[in-house]
This record gives sequence, structure tokens and C-alpha cells, in this order.
Amino acid sequence: MRVVAFDLGTNTFRWMAIERAPDGAVEMAGYGREVVQLGRDLSETGRIGAAASEDARRLLLAWRPGRGIVPEATRALAVCTHAWRAASDGAALAERLTRETGIPLRIVSPETEAMLTWTGCSDRANATVLDIGGGSTELSFGRGDEFAGAYSLPVGVVTGMQRHRETLDQAIRRTRATFEQVCRDVYNMTPSELTRDARGTPLLATCGTSSALACQHAALAVYDRDAVDGRFLSRDWLERLIRERADWDDRRWAGEPFIGSKRAALIGPGIGLLLAVLEATDADGWVNREAGLLEGAARRLLANEPVPSWTLAAPATGA
Repeated sequence: MRVVAFDLGTNTFRWMAIERAPDGAVEMAGYGREVVQLGRDLSETGRIGAAASEDARRLLLAWRPGRGIVPEATRALAVCTHAWRAASDGAALAERLTRETGIPLRIVSPETEAMLTWTGCSDRANATVLDIGGGSTELSFGRGDEFAGAYSLPVGVVTGMQRHRETLDQAIRRTRATFEQVCRDVYNMTPSELTRDARGTPLLATCGTSSALACQHAALAVYDRDAVDGRFLSRDWLERLIRERADWDDRRWAGEPFIGSKRAALIGPGIGLLLAVLEATDADGWVNREAGLLEGAARRLLANEPVPSWTLAAPATGA
């Protein structure tokens, strides 16, 4: 049996196919991603809009299972996150693309998004998973080998992006201040209070920022998923990179491998959010994970379990 899951994010769309081998093992049967910038106009208009909607439609038509790029599958599901939740036209677009592509699109709650990400990333007890998306940032926690809950913050690399040019140092200062303010506004906590459950647990990160940094850390010339999935990056290494590139703006980042022009303005906010979490948790680094939500959704499909849109309470602190 083979299944395909899609992660339709605010900035990037991804797909993953997995299948169960005759011996019962779960194996990957394909993976792909494309920068769509679905939420490019969301902060200004409150809508996804016609241009981004058409880009999404064209890509999903090309990604229909069994049509040449994505392999044939018994079941498929596309998980829609922040931009689809926040946009006034998000629900209508999801319904239309389901009809036109034959791929079921499901808009999930922030809590379900975090649960799927933790399930897909965490292969050890008590892991904390950080997912910096285009429109939101999720921190999810485990108790033993069970998902315990999550915090979802309405700030991401797209919503945190400035329209005017700024250096890496400026982006980090601004984004860290925004992160602290959002923690207070949404949960009435400081970042240290909000992340107290993460102390002493492995920190895993699954996001475009972490993936791009892992590729640079590994000095790759071409993308190699096996080389960066599970790679540990130290906080010292990140802080050294920040010092060396403090005056870089999007024009400099655009020439870097695995970043390019479409991600150049997003890397500063992403590094700022990542650094804010490292500082709040006092972590010495993080482990990059390449799948996250995708793998969590695919595993549920393979097990014939539903992908729900439930709401979970924030994890109890101090336990």
C-alpha cells in the first residue's frame, strides 16, 4: 500500500509518498517541494488572491498522483496550514482545488498541525519540535513517547518579512522583539516561561530555515536529504554565522545555495525566530528534520487513521 501526503504551507508546498514493504517496514517512495509563496499578499489584503491561487492550482494539477511526478497512491491528502486558515478566501480555494485536482485538501487547526509535525519528527521520548512556517510558529512537546500539546504563535518567516530591505542583524533584532511580544499577547508569558517544557529535551527543527542552514553546514553543492536529515547544528555555529553575515541583506542571500531569490528575504526572520527559541530554551543547538508534518500525515494515512482538526490545550508547565 502506498500513500501520498501534501503539506501546503504559506510559502512552500511539499509532497511525500511512503509505502509498506512486504516485511512490514515503512519506506519512502518519493519526495518533492516547490516554493509557491501562497501567502505573498495575505498580510496586505487578507486574501490569497487570484495569482497565488492559480500558482497553487497549476502545481497541484502537475502533482496529481500517477500523472508523472508524484507516484500512484491508494490514498492521498493535502494538509493546509496558516495561510488557508487566515485568508478570507482560503476555505473556498481549498474546496475548489479539491474538485479540480481530485486531491482532498483539508484545512487543519494549529494544534493538529503541531501534532502531525511532532509525530513526523520525533523518534525519541520527550522531544521538543520547532516548526517555523511561513505564517506561524509551532512548539510541540511530548511526554514519554506521546504528544502532549503545543503552543502556536502567529508569526512566521512570511508574516515576519519586511517589505523594505534590511540586514541580517536588523532582521534578527526585529524578529526576536516580535517573538517576545507575540508570546505575551497570545499566552501572557515570556519566551522563557512559554518554552520551559523544552528545557532538558532534544530540540528538533523542521522548517525551510533549518533545512537551508543544514545544507550550508554540510557544505553541499546539491541537495542531499540523507546528509541533512538528522544533522545536529550547534548554537555556537549559528552565532558565528550571524557575526560573519550581520550586514548581509537579501541581495547577498539570493546568491547562496539552497536559498536563492525566493527565500532570500525569509532567511533573516527565520534565523531570528530560531535564535529566539534557542535563547529561551538555553539549548546548545538543534537537530534538523526534513519531514515533520508531511511524515506525520503520511503515517496516519498509511495506518488508515483520520487527520483531525481538533483543539488541544497547551501543555501543562512545570510537570
